[in-house]
Amino acid sequence: PVRMRTIVSFGCLLAAAAAVAEGEDGGGGQGGFIPLQPPEGALFFENFAESSLDAMPRWRKSAHPDFTGEWDVQSYKEPEGLPGDRGLVVNSAAKRHAIATVFSTPVDPKGKGLVIQYELQLKKGIQCGGAYLKLLTASDSLSLESFQADTPYTIMFGPDKCGQTNKVHFILRVKSPVTGEWEEKHLTSPPKMLADMKTHLYTAIVGADNSVRILIDNKEVRNASLLAAEDFEPSVNPPKQIDDPEDVKPESWVDEPMIDDPQATKPDDWDEDAPKKIADPSAVKPAAWEDDEPLRVPDPKATAPADWDEEEDGEWEPPLIANPKCKAAGCGEWKAPRIDNPAYKGKWSPPRIDNPEYIGEWKARQIDNPGYYFDEAPHAMSPIGGVGIELWTMQDGILFDNIIVAHDAAVAEVAAQTFETRSKAEAAASKTRHVPRRPGVLGFVRYWATKALYFSMDNAVPVATSALAVLLTLLFLCFRMRSKKELAPTEEDAQDGDGADADADADANADADAGDGVQADADGVVNGGASKSVRNDKSLDGEGKLEFLSGNQYSGMIRGNMMDGVGSYEWVEKQVRYEGEFKSNKICGSGIYNWPDGNVYEGQVVDGLRHGHGSFVGKGGAPKYIGEWVCGARHGQGTLLYDVEGKVKYTGQWAANKKEGRGCAVYASGNSYDGEWKADVKCGEGTMDWASRRERYTGQWEDGQPHGHGEHIWLKLQEESAPFQMRERYVGEWSGGFRHGHGTFYYANGSKY
Repeated sequence: PVRMRTIVSFGCLLAAAAAVAEGEDGGGGQGGFIPLQPPEGALFFENFAESSLDAMPRWRKSAHPDFTGEWDVQSYKEPEGLPGDRGLVVNSAAKRHAIATVFSTPVDPKGKGLVIQYELQLKKGIQCGGAYLKLLTASDSLSLESFQADTPYTIMFGPDKCGQTNKVHFILRVKSPVTGEWEEKHLTSPPKMLADMKTHLYTAIVGADNSVRILIDNKEVRNASLLAAEDFEPSVNPPKQIDDPEDVKPESWVDEPMIDDPQATKPDDWDEDAPKKIADPSAVKPAAWEDDEPLRVPDPKATAPADWDEEEDGEWEPPLIANPKCKAAGCGEWKAPRIDNPAYKGKWSPPRIDNPEYIGEWKARQIDNPGYYFDEAPHAMSPIGGVGIELWTMQDGILFDNIIVAHDAAVAEVAAQTFETRSKAEAAASKTRHVPRRPGVLGFVRYWATKALYFSMDNAVPVATSALAVLLTLLFLCFRMRSKKELAPTEEDAQDGDGADADADADANADADAGDGVQADADGVVNGGASKSVRNDKSLDGEGKLEFLSGNQYSGMIRGNMMDGVGSYEWVEKQVRYEGEFKSNKICGSGIYNWPDGNVYEGQVVDGLRHGHGSFVGKGGAPKYIGEWVCGARHGQGTLLYDVEGKVKYTGQWAANKKEGRGCAVYASGNSYDGEWKADVKCGEGTMDWASRRERYTGQWEDGQPHGHGEHIWLKLQEESAPFQMRERYVGEWSGGFRHGHGTFYYANGSKY
């Protein structure tokens, strides 16, 4: 319960605090903000400047019974870059939403092109849902009230994220002049959406030259052509020939080039059940190890605050600290470290051999495509009669603003200036002037009091001495209550998360990866236990410490009962520590993970997982990976150093912790391979140099062996002063690492076979 004297003080000061702060927002109105006006050349423009949807009859919610989600006109998320500006907001969670507006005159892109642009802010982030627009196909039957998912559209553009889906859609609906059927043409390799809570600008430009450009925050992220078959799936113009649907592969056709050796048998001493890791039999528990000591103990130096009232605040308990007796060697149950099992062989499988019955890859015969046509100007799409937003989303708070439809990209550039101003202001405000709202009377008072103080500071307007004294007294009373005891989250506000990354296996060339040990769950740090020693009926805000029932600890910034800002989180039992940025109870931003075995990761983190650019360094400095990560795995461009000196390494592309794409590997022997990889195996085009053998192979690879067409060169050992290097080479076909098929062997003496 809040003490009566505090309530009386707050009641007396409330009016003055709110009155001063109200001046900052201009009496609750636009606060002097002038919304973006329709740019010259805009065919359609919407800035949602009115105070409510009722004041905008041009926009109507769908009357279809499937769409029960509510819409609203609201301000941007705090801190607002342009205070007083508003946007159209999805106002219901886990529901289907639909709203649309119709143009007075249809927009025809023929010969002029088309530009669609809008600002988007995810006020509460996004877990699963879309945030795209539909440019509705013009027709006499186009109705606002009946707008739904099946309403014909010409273009669908905007971000969408759910599960593995994370993309910015650009879909063009095209009607075939041959069949009369409509077909969706999806942009291939679409860019990913920006799923943070900042305001972002999405722009699609279709040129009269049939080009397509996608921009995010005024920066081009995808360039395509409506005439390029590889840029859309299916291609905008259908292919001339297609597979014959009546052609069927013969049952006798054998298209498996390799088979298991039918003569091979598993060796008698092959133990498939042997574990990969075992306890180190030579390990000995340290003499100083304390079996019966807890990892954390009450702080003997801590004392209860002078104004702690057991009758009102409950029994006081000192905070826990690391047990000093554990520093020498350790505490709790001792377990021997795990090492590689020398008897481990894994599951046995027979070796692969060439299939003697292999015929080749079967392909259906080609026939003329009866639906073929060629449109030289696909940019002249179906005219557009309106804009619709039709979404299913698990989150509310999706804000749309400053929607523009035009022919000229210069019109969008003018409107983008407002976004640039807003973006810079948001970035500056987020560093200094974010004032979160809190529930209850105390939260209301603290919010308006702090905003009033910021108002007087930012505007340098003389404030009456009495008013300033009131504000300072108010802040003192609010934060005094928090200083009485260590902060703790409610049971719904915080949780400790554990997880483990698997050790990566070494490949045939001794390319070893590092295991990462424990890492935060992808669900973040939410919904966990509350501290036993602290009451949980108060709103927490500021810098503090959290103690969980599991023993895990957090120290750092707390906003609205959530870990938010810079802080550190320690999994005490696992002895893992994270230091860095948190966002709404999730490990998110830039930070450092430290594992007890000496491994360290430093870089970007999303939802507790390594995601973005970062470096991982193993104990002793190796292995070391520097590059891109996705969902906790090496993915993208990066370099992995296998030794401290950096002599054994791989630099190139990765996918899900495996070498995938183009890359160069240098081995301990000095040999090197530069070429294409697939699932950690040499596959595709590449060059292998055997330094000690003075040999080189350039050509096709499969399953780590030369396979297909290639050239192998043998350099003859001779004096370096020789006028030329003698060599022998073979150019031709290979199979499974052996010369197999047609080829030519060139001897060093000039003869050939």
